[in-house]
Amino acid sequence: MVDNSIALDDDIYEPPYTLDRYVEYYRRLYDKVHPEFQAVADFSNYNFKLKEDFLIQLCDKLSKYFEVKVIMVLRDPISRAFSEQMAWTKHFKKKIAQKLSPPGNPPVTGYLGRLQYVQTIQRYDRVFGKENVLPLVMEEFWNDTDSAERLSKFLDYPIKTIHENAYVPDRGSNAPLYKGLSDQKRDQDDMTQELYDWCLQYFGFVYDDWEEYYGSLPIYWKKVRQGL
Repeated sequence: MVDNSIALDDDIYEPPYTLDRYVEYYRRLYDKVHPEFQAVADFSNYNFKLKEDFLIQLCDKLSKYFEVKVIMVLRDPISRAFSEQMAWTKHFKKKIAQKLSPPGNPPVTGYLGRLQYVQTIQRYDRVFGKENVLPLVMEEFWNDTDSAERLSKFLDYPIKTIHENAYVPDRGSNAPLYKGLSDQKRDQDDMTQELYDWCLQYFGFVYDDWEEYYGSLPIYWKKVRQGL
């Protein structure tokens, strides 16, 4: 990843906003930062929701110029939903219930789509090749002494340090605020066992899908926040 302050020619930010323009942006960015940096990256959360037909087009265009690697950082589903909502309001149950249908019915919005972990991994595997996709369980990655080595092997580039993570270990409303992370927000409240159990009626399928696909759940998932 590179500093957002790196300036490119103004025309790259003008319409039309097409895939070709997107690829051109990263080609120019790479020319700006190479050889000091060996790669460019797009870690936009919205990439998680891209449809397969769109990803196929994107892969075809990017692969003409780049060796494409896909990294996904996946947090405990309920903890993620809680933090996402807590960044804006304390009315977690009300807001979540408004976004979802009753248990057993289809979601009224695309909110649950952001938590379809296994389905998303499989979609990216099909398009980019399983060998080029690395799903990382956030809680395990930041507690694993071999994380840097694993990431280095995947990227074929030596990663010496991993930045601190405000959510691991999970400290809820007492999470640290790290210098340089200007968009970081800490939870306004703390998860309870009662609230976690209530959430499972909506989010339980994510855990079931993961366990069916991988054989077991990550050890830090489906648990109330550590340390509270």
